Amino acid sequence: QQVVTIKSSEIISELPSDAVISLNFGQEDYAIKNNKIFKGKSSSSDLSIVLPEEYAFKLKNGLCETIREANSNGDLSIEAHASKASLLWKYKSMLKYEDCLG
Repeated sequence: QQVVTIKSSEIISELPSDAVISLNFGQEDYAIKNNKIFKGKSSSSDLSIVLPEEYAFKLKNGLCETIREANSNGDLSIEAHASKASLLWKYKSMLKYEDCLG
């Protein structure tokens, strides 16, 4: 069930079709799959993005904006679940969004 609304964002729509990204906001887990965000943990993901709970409500402003704010506040944690080379290859089309992570 889709539960969190992310402002229409090119970055979400341009993710590779097989991309799986986990988002954690304190006690709440979400997964970005098939260009949508769903409540719950993903059994396997490429990346895990961990943010304090209050950032979940800021997603309506956009994923990149929320991640940039968390990063500038020192609240962002990103964990890769694959090698850097593998992630670079899979997400090579996303390099134009590298400023999204600060």
